[in-house]
Amino acid sequence: MSAISPEHYKGKIEAIEAILEAVKDLPGDEAFMAGNVLKYVWRYNKKGGLDDLLKAENYLNRLKKVYEKRNGTEIKDIEPVK
Repeated sequence: MSAISPEHYKGKIEAIEAILEAVKDLPGDEAFMAGNVLKYVWRYNKKGGLDDLLKAENYLNRLKKVYEKRNGTEIKDIEPVK
């Protein structure tokens, strides 16, 4: 295992490559937050479990606020899965 390319980010597709592709057209702050959402969701089952999912949720909530402010819209919450 390498600190530069740890096992929890490896697979058929390198996490960094997928994240960079996904955020390439976003403004800097949105790219940062969206990239972190993807990072934590990508690795949750191999590293941080629920803690990583909570981190992803935190960044997603921040991203929603930035999106709402930038676009003058409000994102409605969906019903939680039961």
